[in-house]
Amino acid sequence: MDEWLVLPENTKNWVTLVLGLNFLLFVFIKVRFEQQFFSFIRLIDTPMYINIYGGKTFTTQGFVYLSGVFFLSNSSLFISFLIRPHTTMPPLRVFLLLFLSIGAILVFRQLFLGFMGYLLDLKTSINHYQFRNLTYLFRLSILLFIGIIFYCYHFAHSEVFLEGLLITIAGLYCLTQGMVIYQLISKLNQGGLYFILYLCVLKISPWTLLIIGLKQIL
Repeated sequence: MDEWLVLPENTKNWVTLVLGLNFLLFVFIKVRFEQQFFSFIRLIDTPMYINIYGGKTFTTQGFVYLSGVFFLSNSSLFISFLIRPHTTMPPLRVFLLLFLSIGAILVFRQLFLGFMGYLLDLKTSINHYQFRNLTYLFRLSILLFIGIIFYCYHFAHSEVFLEGLLITIAGLYCLTQGMVIYQLISKLNQGGLYFILYLCVLKISPWTLLIIGLKQIL
C-alpha cells in the first residue's frame, strides 16, 4: 500500500509561491516571445527553425535566459522533493541551495563552452548544440512543471507518483541528450574530438561534485 506524505502548511505556502512564479514566468515567455515560444515547444525541429535561432549567440536571446530560469526553478523544486526524506534541513533552504548551486554550474558550463568554441573554432557548432540542448530542456521543464503540480495538488504527495515522474524525466533526458550529442558529432570538424572529450567531462564532473557537496551539507 502506498505511503502518503503531507507537507506542513508553511512548506505548502512557499511551494505554491514558487509554482505561481513559474507559471507567471511561463506566461510572460509565451507573450513576450510568442513566435519563438511556439517554435521551441514543437516536437519536431525543422531545418528552418534551427537556422533562424540556432546560429545566434545566447547573449542576444532573452528567451534563452528566461526559459533557463524556468527550467532551473522547476528542476530545483523537483530535486528538493526527492531528497526531502533524507535531510533535516528546511525544505525552502534546500530549494534555494539547489537553485543557486545548479545555476552556478549552468553559468560556468556556458562560459566554458563559449571559450572552447573560440579555442577550437567550433563556435557555430557549439551554438547549435547549446540551442538544441536548451530546446529539449525547456520541453522537459514544461512536463516537469505539470508533473509537480499534479504531485502537490492531486496525488497528495504520493511517492509512487514522484518516482514515476523521476523515471519518466530521467529517461527522456537521457534520450534527448543522446540525440543532441549525436547531432553534434555529425557536424564537427577535426577539433571536434577534443570538444567531445571536454564535453563528457563537463557533463559529469560538476554534477558529481554537487552531489558530494550536498551529501556533506545535508
